[in-house]
Amino acid sequence: TPSPIVDRAAAEEAVETALREQIEAHRVELGLACAWDAQLSALLAPALLSYETERMVGASVGSAEFESAVKRAVPVGATFKGYPLHFTHARPAPMFASVLRSEVGASIVQGREKGARLAVRARVAPYPDGLCSTWLMVASITD
Repeated sequence: TPSPIVDRAAAEEAVETALREQIEAHRVELGLACAWDAQLSALLAPALLSYETERMVGASVGSAEFESAVKRAVPVGATFKGYPLHFTHARPAPMFASVLRSEVGASIVQGREKGARLAVRARVAPYPDGLCSTWLMVASITD
């Protein structure tokens, strides 16, 4: 049977929007500001595609280019943190719970560094028989 996900881009946008809202609400509860970095978010997309491609064909593609792009995007003296996760669904609530359960994910979402800029990116790969592979990355750049 065909995948229930007809529009991959719309599914990715829905996941990203919901996660940004959940992260913002969580940070408000902690008394933290939330600044988003659209450039960093766009920068994460090739890495997520690379992760899914590696799962499909068994070879890493584009990881050196991603590392180079991150190095160019991160100002001197700043720190980049990124945490990729893989899911077999496209439901944001359990994704967010998984991010918070991990030490690295929680440190990004709950980071208290001044000037922190956050990013979220999702890559949804629909497959037949109702299967779905979703890669998610939360990231931050701190000064």
